[in-house]
Amino acid sequence: MLEKATAQKDLLVSRGMSAQLVDDLTAALAKFEQTLEATRAGRRDHVGTSADLDTVLSEITEQVRLLDGLVRYRFSDNAELMGAWAAPATFSG
Repeated sequence: MLEKATAQKDLLVSRGMSAQLVDDLTAALAKFEQTLEATRAGRRDHVGTSADLDTVLSEITEQVRLLDGLVRYRFSDNAELMGAWAAPATFSG
């Protein structure tokens, strides 16, 4: 519509349209397109970051599994330590 209005600007102005309207619409459309691109870029960054976090989470989970196996093997004969290891951790602060 903007392209058609631009092509017919002289006719539209002669029929009462503001001469500034096409320029204002062009500027508003450009700003809208910039906003859309910023939104798309933000979404791409978010998806990429989420994938990175999933990778880090998988690596941490694997390390915890390995550590758990080592602790269970090393301290399997110590019921008190194994009980403490198996108990849910509570953090303060």
